[in-house]
Amino acid sequence: MRHVLSGLSGARRLAGASGVLLAGRIAGAAASFVFAVMLARTLPQPEVGLALTAISSAFLASVLITLNVESGSIRFLVAAKEAQKTDAVGGFIYFGRLLLLCMAPIVVSGYAVLAIVEGNAARTVVIACAAASIPAMGWLRLSGSHATALGKPAIGSLPRTALQPLLLLILFPLSLAAGAAASAELALGCFLASFVATAVVQFVLIRKHIGPGASQRRDFSDWREWLANGFFMSPIILLQEYLQHGVVIAAAIALNASEVALLAISLRFISLVRFGILAVNMAASPALSRAVARADHSERDKQLRAAALLKAPAAALACLVIAFLAEPILALFGPDYVGGGKALAWFTLIPLSSAVFGPNQLLLNISGARSWVFGVSLGAILLAFIAIPAAGTLHGVEGAAMAASLAFAAWEAALFVTVRTKFGVDASLFAVFGRRS
Repeated sequence: MRHVLSGLSGARRLAGASGVLLAGRIAGAAASFVFAVMLARTLPQPEVGLALTAISSAFLASVLITLNVESGSIRFLVAAKEAQKTDAVGGFIYFGRLLLLCMAPIVVSGYAVLAIVEGNAARTVVIACAAASIPAMGWLRLSGSHATALGKPAIGSLPRTALQPLLLLILFPLSLAAGAAASAELALGCFLASFVATAVVQFVLIRKHIGPGASQRRDFSDWREWLANGFFMSPIILLQEYLQHGVVIAAAIALNASEVALLAISLRFISLVRFGILAVNMAASPALSRAVARADHSERDKQLRAAALLKAPAAALACLVIAFLAEPILALFGPDYVGGGKALAWFTLIPLSSAVFGPNQLLLNISGARSWVFGVSLGAILLAFIAIPAAGTLHGVEGAAMAASLAFAAWEAALFVTVRTKFGVDASLFAVFGRRS
């Protein structure tokens, strides 16, 4: 009982820290939901599938444009700040920005080649807008991770999670009201404009905290370690943060554009619950990182217990409601989307497994066990990219949803077993009533 009471006290404090992030996630997810409704109501289903596939590919490419070096922020920046190594803090931040400048032409050029090969004028515009969005997306990923690691999670997260979806929601109907024809090209044009505007806002906000004067000298001596960490953590980013986009791309291998649209729309409802879980993890990550750096097992366990108590009951209730009301919810998008209720019900397994097994990927990251993260996550990605198209070919949208959900749950379970075996730590909901190590 003492553990539970301590966890509830910690959960209340954590709820305050994650409340703003969660509110931003909810606002962003709601805006994305309404935007998806608008797409479904104004575009033919194949056009919806084309637009959402292009958007998903841009999100995945944004990981490449920074080589995922920002995933080391919570490890390297927190440790450097704790040790008062301002040179290392400045070096890590500016190294990521240099990578963005160097990689942007390469990634965007790859998209340009794809547009030329495609040949279709309408698809060329869609691909071009997606390509132009990637540098802004990379900047938001980079600067947001830096701000979160340095104790400013609100300005690190809210522009990307709340402002950009809200801007997109405003720009698309305004364009329609101004007389523009509804199309995938218009949707991607608004998508590009929303990310550019958000990147400008993010730059203004973060400059006060991570500006030119943050460090007079910049220590780049650990750049190999930063790059290696980004490489090893790339699979986990695809599974954790950009899961819905990876599922859409994998499903597009076997499903037609209309089926991809139905799958992608179903995933939109799960994003809200997953964003809530990620918001709690994000709020807990600095304290967890400090506890691990100091080898303070008691504080580490306290933070894990508080996060579990905050996430699991809310996630279970939300998933139950979504599964029960799946068909009526999808009917909001129009008659073409009715019938996807079973797929949506399968997708509830994704946030449930995250809430139950705990933030094991976070613990592995901040503990430096990157080879374990890489191996388990890469295996899950390979499994997903084999199972989703195969199941989609055999059983359509429902099969693809089932394969994606089971692959994700298997990944979470494998991470849980890895942390238990390697560190003797139980980060799951099961340990709320007892010791974690």
